[in-house]
Amino acid sequence: MRFILVFAFCILFFSSFSQDHYQFWTKAAIQYTIQPRWSTTLELHHRTQSDTVTFSPFRYPLANAIRLWLSYAIDPRQKLNFSPYAFFSNDPIVHFEGDQLKENAREHRLFANYESSYPMIKSVEWRNRIGAEWRIWEQFTPLLRVRVREAVQFNVNRKLGIYIYDELFVNTINVSGTHYFDQNRLGFQAQYIVDKKWKLEIGFMMVSGLARTAITNQVNYVANLGLTYTLK
Repeated sequence: MRFILVFAFCILFFSSFSQDHYQFWTKAAIQYTIQPRWSTTLELHHRTQSDTVTFSPFRYPLANAIRLWLSYAIDPRQKLNFSPYAFFSNDPIVHFEGDQLKENAREHRLFANYESSYPMIKSVEWRNRIGAEWRIWEQFTPLLRVRVREAVQFNVNRKLGIYIYDELFVNTINVSGTHYFDQNRLGFQAQYIVDKKWKLEIGFMMVSGLARTAITNQVNYVANLGLTYTLK
């Protein structure tokens, strides 16, 4: 209950900001089980954005990415994930006409995290995830970013799960002052297991972020859609 109250308060707090941008994120993933404990996943990402005049989240491109994952299940409630490589091509945020013509920011990433879950009451779990990613920019100095996420998941049935979460991103090197804070994601997600092969995810989140060259925070309202296909 405490988590839900904090979640509701944050929604009201962030809604007091100007609605800077709307975004739509899509993800397509192919998963393969190597052994009972080991699996690998290839992800493709495409993101689009509005500007400050229109409200369509499909107005301009925002980012394209490809990421490879390797996962190890310690037990049914603990998992280690490692991404040995990811490439992101980030389009500029569009504030004014002509911003979309600026150069893309390209980066290469390595990422590792630890996930765990704990039963609370019937059909409800507390889930957490902590990790770090090394962001190697082609145009800027690299960043080491720490990510911490806490979530409560409601298992409606064996196929449908709904969870609410908050994830904090913190920069640790090559930054100064307020830029240690990178962003905070507050949202909810629904996950539906269609069958043994297909999994669908639909969600919404508010992202309060401070770009490395920005002075003030920007609030983005993001709808996201993900589809995962399991080969084995």
